[in-house]
Amino acid sequence: MAKENTYLWKRSADDFLQCWSKDSSEAFLQSQPDSSFFTEIKNSKIIYKPESLLYDPLAIRGILNSGIVKVGKLHYQERIGADFCQLGYVTKGSVYLKSSLGDNRITAGMLFCTPVKSHYVLHTEEGWEGAWFHLKNNAFLSNRLKHGCLFKTSEYLSQIYFAAARYLGELRKENRSYELLDVYAELIEICIRRDIAKTENKTFMTLIAEIKRNPAIFSSAGAAAEELGISRYDLDKRCIKYMGIGFAKFLLSARMDMARKYLFKKYTLDNIAKAVGFADAFTFSKAFKTYHKCTPMNFREVDM
Repeated sequence: MAKENTYLWKRSADDFLQCWSKDSSEAFLQSQPDSSFFTEIKNSKIIYKPESLLYDPLAIRGILNSGIVKVGKLHYQERIGADFCQLGYVTKGSVYLKSSLGDNRITAGMLFCTPVKSHYVLHTEEGWEGAWFHLKNNAFLSNRLKHGCLFKTSEYLSQIYFAAARYLGELRKENRSYELLDVYAELIEICIRRDIAKTENKTFMTLIAEIKRNPAIFSSAGAAAEELGISRYDLDKRCIKYMGIGFAKFLLSARMDMARKYLFKKYTLDNIAKAVGFADAFTFSKAFKTYHKCTPMNFREVDM
């Protein structure tokens, strides 16, 4: 093991060991309990802990703790029997997940998730960046982790990381918006479920309902068809049968419906664009004008 001064700090207990290297930083998305090691550490350039909120939009969605992290070299973490499932998304670098399934390398663009009460080790030699979430165990997770840790390419990493970053940005504001925190928290929850879920368990009407709730889930008809395990042609046939229009038109209408709600609430065009599935405010505004025959700002002025 490296020398003691290699680490910024070490945390250890009978069922837990964590060694933080000096070139690491972490921003929590949720306040830390009084019993947490981090309550004794003051906010600085390397760590951020938000104050307690009136209510926790992430906790009510089953996310017990979460953060955006930049982990330096020689970082090590080991847990035995944690009462939550740890989910991690890697946006840069790589980390090794050692479990009953062996020592597997999780690289940029991938996710990993550990079952409740399991024994696992996370370690890295080059460092990694991303986001992590402690998930409350439930039947949904148990069924998908019954054979051990899950690790695969993430389909929704960009949406989740965007929402987590915006959530953090809103937390840092003195006059934060709980409505925005709810929007970002819901996006995180839905995308996590999508990433972990098995496609064969999805029904068409469940897919439609979830798109109405969050039209940013899929970037295209091809992505939605892949989720159901059918062709784009079959997806269009089902959509015409049950909805009366093709999938592309349905997806656009769901995005516009949600966009109007956000415009009523005075959200920024950039936030609305990302939340409903557009790359940027310009692309969103162009689509909105084509659909509604007026710009988003004209629409908002009429509402005022």
